[in-house]
Amino acid sequence: MIYIYLKSFLLAAINFSVPLLYTASGGLILVKAGIFNVGMEGMMLAGAFLGFYGALITGNPWVGLLLAIMGGALLGLMLAYAAIFLRGNQLILGFGINFFILGLTGFFYRMLCSSGLITLTTRVKNFSPIYIPFLSKLPILGEIFFNHNFLTYLAILLVIFVNWFFYKTTYGLSLLSVGENPEVADASGINVYLVQYMSAIASGVLAGIGGAFLTLTQVTIFTENMTAGGGFIALAIIVFGKFQPWGMLWASLFFGAGDALVSQLQIIGIRLPTQITFMLPYALAIVALAGVVGKVKGPSAAMKPFIKN
Repeated sequence: MIYIYLKSFLLAAINFSVPLLYTASGGLILVKAGIFNVGMEGMMLAGAFLGFYGALITGNPWVGLLLAIMGGALLGLMLAYAAIFLRGNQLILGFGINFFILGLTGFFYRMLCSSGLITLTTRVKNFSPIYIPFLSKLPILGEIFFNHNFLTYLAILLVIFVNWFFYKTTYGLSLLSVGENPEVADASGINVYLVQYMSAIASGVLAGIGGAFLTLTQVTIFTENMTAGGGFIALAIIVFGKFQPWGMLWASLFFGAGDALVSQLQIIGIRLPTQITFMLPYALAIVALAGVVGKVKGPSAAMKPFIKN
């Protein structure tokens, strides 16, 4: 019995951590380029809705994923334009995206419901698990780690790629230099604006995939504000992970385990008040960040608009 609950807990922890990991990875790329993306909540929610809508209309989750990627890229481009060209306040821009997408997705979701196209329980086709030969048959470990859909495996590869890209490639080192000192980067011939635009688009794409994971893998339905602060938790993951890809991975698993704990307590019959259920991720974020505040230093140029001379 203990094994069953433990297996269920670990599977849930991985499942809850994946959308956070995608979103935090995008946020990390952009903050390393000097722009703090507070709009990840909205980008994630847009990805969740577009993923659901695409799969609903076509019956193909790949179309939903593609729409989520395109929507996230567009929002990332909008953020970059406003933050770089218009030199808007990055915090205000991020919150603006969050509120705008919250209202927009809620409006279209209610339109779909009122049209009779969907109901509150309408589900869409999701991505099936991929059973890795031999590894998926391993006792205990196979069931927990090697029976997931491709987006879960891709999330782990993403961390490896981002770490390699940052520290082993010329483009990655250029991005890091933009986030630390854009004036010096510009003087050395790096196109600072291009780096920031591309980073913003990448951030939006990854946040969109994180949102699409919810509707195309985790629950296969859409509800208003279903991300429930996941984008803000992703911000906490970036800081808690000390602005490093591998630290971000462990931080995502930590917060995923917190969500999994709540769900497992409900499964075994321990009913928690709804307020505690919604509060727990934020409480974990506060506790986690309390231990790193003052000890972690982000990119020097983050939140500071670059003005080319």
